Amino acid sequence: MRGKAFSLVFIFVLSLSFPASFLCATTTCPGVCSHKERKILEAFLKMGIEEQEYGYVLEGVKPISFKHFCGLSLFPASKDIEREEREFDKTLLARLAIPIWDKVCSSQKKFVLKAVCLPSSQPITATLEVQFINVDKLNEVIESNIDLFRYVLGPTIQAKRLVDEIAYSDKPLHDVLQEDPVLIGIVLGFGSHNSLVGGRIEEIFVSAVSKDSPPLFPKSYLMEERDHSLSFFPPQSYGPDYLDFAGGSRDVFDKNPPFLSHPYLNFSIVKQEWIALNSLEEPLPSCLIKEFPRFVFGAFKGGHSNECIIRSVKGNTKADKSSP
Repeated sequence: MRGKAFSLVFIFVLSLSFPASFLCATTTCPGVCSHKERKILEAFLKMGIEEQEYGYVLEGVKPISFKHFCGLSLFPASKDIEREEREFDKTLLARLAIPIWDKVCSSQKKFVLKAVCLPSSQPITATLEVQFINVDKLNEVIESNIDLFRYVLGPTIQAKRLVDEIAYSDKPLHDVLQEDPVLIGIVLGFGSHNSLVGGRIEEIFVSAVSKDSPPLFPKSYLMEERDHSLSFFPPQSYGPDYLDFAGGSRDVFDKNPPFLSHPYLNFSIVKQEWIALNSLEEPLPSCLIKEFPRFVFGAFKGGHSNECIIRSVKGNTKADKSSP
C-alpha cells in the first residue's frame, strides 16, 4: 500500500522536476537513455523509496537520505547468506544506477544523487556512500540553524556554500560536517532539539569505551568503576559493535576522544546526565517504525520539532491508506 502510494508520488515529482531530461530520455530519445538503463534507474529509485527514505526526501519532509553500500570485496559479512546475497545485489544495482542518474538527471538542480567512495586502496571495490538530497530542503534546515553550524564549522560559513559542499563535493557527509552528531542529525531531518539530545547521548555512549591494549588492558578502562563513572556501560550493551570500538583502528579513537572530562551543568556524574537524557525519549507512532518506508529517529521531549515531523509523516500515511 505504502510502496504504491510513494511510487505515484515519485512519478509525479519526476514529471515536475525533470521535464526535459528524464521524460525525454525515457520516451522519445532512446539513444540518450536505453530501455535497460531506464529499468535500472527505476529499480534503484523504487528500492530507495520502499526501503529507505527517498519518498520523504522527494516530498520535502527530509533533506537527505543516505546509505552505505558495502564494498564488493567485503561480502559475505555474516553467516546469513540469503541476506548477504540481497545486499550484494543492492550494491551492484547502486553502482549501475548512479552513472545513469548523472547522465539523465544531472541538468536539474532540485535533487542530487551523490556517491562517494569511502577511503580504500581499491576504489572499484570500496564501500559506497550514496546520498539522495533535496537541495531546497537542505538549504532550509541549514539556514534555520545556521548559528549551530557556525559554532562547529566556523563563524563565516554561509548556508549556500555548505549546501554546495554537501551536495557536490567529493567528501562524505561526516567529513563535511566534521563528524558532529548534532549537525548530522539536523541535515538528516531529525530536528535541532532531537539532534542536540541524541548527539549528547551518542557522545557519552562512544566515550565509554577505549581501545583495548592486550595483555595490559583486558577491557576498556573507562568501564571500570575505580577509574570512571561510565562503568554502568558493560561491553554487552554495545552488542556486536563493541569489538569494532575496542579492537578498532586508531583513527576511531583519534576522532572520538574516549574521555569525557565532566558532565554538563546540574549533574555531578555522567551517569546522572545519561539517565536524565534518556528519560526525555518520546515514543514514535507506529506509522513511522512499523510500516514501510520507515522514518526512524530519536525523538525527545522538550522541543517543538517532533510535532512537524510526525504530522508530515502521518499525513503521508493517511494518503497511503486512501490509495487504491
